[in-house]
Amino acid sequence: LKVDARPFSEFHRARPAGTQDLWQARLYLMRPLVRLVLALMWLFSGFVGLTLPPEKFLPLLGETGLSDAIWVALAKAGGLADLAIALALLRAWNLRLLVWMQLAMVAGYTVVFTALAPGLWLLPMGGMLKNLPILMLIVIHGILEDER
Repeated sequence: LKVDARPFSEFHRARPAGTQDLWQARLYLMRPLVRLVLALMWLFSGFVGLTLPPEKFLPLLGETGLSDAIWVALAKAGGLADLAIALALLRAWNLRLLVWMQLAMVAGYTVVFTALAPGLWLLPMGGMLKNLPILMLIVIHGILEDER
């Protein structure tokens, strides 16, 4: 039995890549970048929460009914939580759980700030509006990291 080998280009043309192949090839390379971008966002957010002087962020909140001391404590606690998430992302610790933690943090921030300081949605540089694409990126991260 003799088998004639055919050129690779002919073999490749006979079996073109399907949509799922193209998605896999393109998104596979994005997977570590999505995690890195999220880790950097949490890292910088954590540093800002821990180091930003209160006089820089308290005026943005307006009258909320909470004392300045509570807001400063919340900023510090949020900064520590953000840094923990960044470290967990960089170490690829329990990524499925981490997706849910990120979603809870961003959704929690969004709900609390919307209730206490709704004017943050109207800031010229986007303010709270940026949380919507961040939530979507976290969902995409969860999809890309799910390896059944």
